[in-house]
Formats: sequence, C-alpha cells, structure tokens
Amino acid sequence: GGKYKDKTHRLHIPIITNDQVKFCIGDTVLKMETGVLYEVNNKIEHCVINDGTEGRINLMMDIIPKHIYPSDILC
Repeated sequence: GGKYKDKTHRLHIPIITNDQVKFCIGDTVLKMETGVLYEVNNKIEHCVINDGTEGRINLMMDIIPKHIYPSDILC
C-alpha cells in the first residue's frame, strides 16, 4: 500500500490457472489466460476468486517508472 502502490504498475502473467478463476478489478471481471501478460491498475480495488479445485500461480512484476527513484517509494 501507500506510496509504493500509488507509483508502480503491476504486471501479471498466469502460469497455472483454471476456468473457474475470476480476477475482479473494480466492476470488471477477467478470466486471465495462461501465458498472457496483463497490466493491473493496483490503485483500483481488486481481488481474485478461485472457485476451481486447482491452485493458481501468477508471475507478478512491479514496474517503477524511470523518473521515480526507488527511495521515493520505499520510505
């Protein structure tokens, strides 16, 4: 939360998922596909609902814009 969440962009790549996983961002519900890159606005309330029996694994990366110094968001 805080400065970090407000200044970074979050990327998701589903590695393992199932068709019963719903990724909710605000009023939007996504069914993320394996191997597809998604940019998530982590400033908007979001959640994941897994109604399937299989687990899920996502690779998540946070991107810090070049003009922002890491010390500006980690303190």
